[in-house]
Amino acid sequence: MLTIEITDPTEVRRCRSALYQGEKARLVLNGVPVPGTVRAVNEDRFSTPKRWIVTLLSKQASQPNR
Repeated sequence: MLTIEITDPTEVRRCRSALYQGEKARLVLNGVPVPGTVRAVNEDRFSTPKRWIVTLLSKQASQPNR
């Protein structure tokens, strides 16, 4: 399970859409695409600029590095 901070409202809109429709999402982390299922999208109301914390369930995150 990955926890990601996002500041792009367009990307957050895609994550929320995937969350509500039960679809898989693909986020790019450090230039590497990470597919998975969005579990939660929470807004951090006290940060400037606005940011959202997205929890993503990914098979890549659960596999150990070899």
